[in-house]
Amino acid sequence: MRLVYIAGPYSAPTYRKAQHNVQAARDLGLEYLKAGYAIYIPHTMIAHCEDEVSYGAYMAQCFEVIRRCDVIALLPGWEDSPGAVREKEKAEEYGLDVHEHFSKDPGYPFARQRKYAAPQDVYPPLGIKDFA
Repeated sequence: MRLVYIAGPYSAPTYRKAQHNVQAARDLGLEYLKAGYAIYIPHTMIAHCEDEVSYGAYMAQCFEVIRRCDVIALLPGWEDSPGAVREKEKAEEYGLDVHEHFSKDPGYPFARQRKYAAPQDVYPPLGIKDFA
């Protein structure tokens, strides 16, 4: 079973927007789980615990998990997240497959005015054959 790491924005100016980012990561993770992948969703591991662990310690833990994964799945808006950019760079360094997800549903809000598709509307990039 292949292991996928879900990466994308977490931090946000409000608790509600941060929680929306957590839900977006969870939704995408569930789609991969349904497709037969094992999943790791860092958003759900540390949600709203920023005061209890340093950013550096959190990212070191994320990089260790990425090292063990087969795939990194990037949520819409990942390129605006310094952490997700670092996670993608590390994934490429380790040779993971990179799945970048885009939205086709403009009615579903995402942080920073990005749009996030409802789970049934999330598609992998062209050329990814093993995503069901």
